Amino acid sequence: MIQNINGVNVFVEDGAPTDEVNTVIETVNVDSAEPATETVTDDGDKKLVIDPKMYVYFDCEFTKLERDAQLLSIGLCDAEGHSFYAEFTDYNMSEITDWVFANVLKKMVNPPTVLTGDHWTMRGTCKEIRQNLLIWLDAVHKHSNCGIQFVSDVCHYDMMLLVDLLWKNARQMPEWIPPCCVDINMDLANLARSYAEEKNASISGPEYAFNPYYDAFNMDRDEYASHTKEVPQGMKHNSMYDAYVIRAIHQSIWSYNVDVTPLES
Repeated sequence: MIQNINGVNVFVEDGAPTDEVNTVIETVNVDSAEPATETVTDDGDKKLVIDPKMYVYFDCEFTKLERDAQLLSIGLCDAEGHSFYAEFTDYNMSEITDWVFANVLKKMVNPPTVLTGDHWTMRGTCKEIRQNLLIWLDAVHKHSNCGIQFVSDVCHYDMMLLVDLLWKNARQMPEWIPPCCVDINMDLANLARSYAEEKNASISGPEYAFNPYYDAFNMDRDEYASHTKEVPQGMKHNSMYDAYVIRAIHQSIWSYNVDVTPLES
């Protein structure tokens, strides 16, 4: 039977205690906005399936790699490609490092205010961006007809800044958004490990061991995305472009295919 546990529909074997949940995940192609909760295989077994429309991909650019970092820009796109891009105006310029100035600020585009349609853009304060981003997320939630799962890349700073911007703490997040983030570095690490096993990679020396997560960290995301079905267009370290790169990689790895329809807001 299907039970809702912490906002997630899971399949529980008949007669099993409620604290013993058996979930088997598989990918599916989605042809409608209706969320998939379960499917029956040829042998009669029920399996939990994931609706890829729940994923929202995002990237943040910020002043520095320290705990008091301030947001410079944020880009998000849903599984269909609808997007929200905003640049902040209330950060402290003195907090920006030389690297960020050269590689991030110069790629900010001073976007116009467009808060309707498939691609929202704006420039404003944290308060202004928060208000409109919450509206956009609600529109995506209603459009996909399922919950939202955030996806990012090496996301420890990005997720913290996103949660702080929108809700101040994870306890205030809505039920349909879990307080955790899918990190594509883990997916890329699995690819790195599989590749090393296929090539029978040797260890460099007695003091070193193969670390697939570090190999994944060093992978060229732009190169990987350039071989996907929908190649992102833009500039590296622009948060909107980076969000589309994350989407391209994640959908490619998991072979997700999603029909695209206009976002109604």
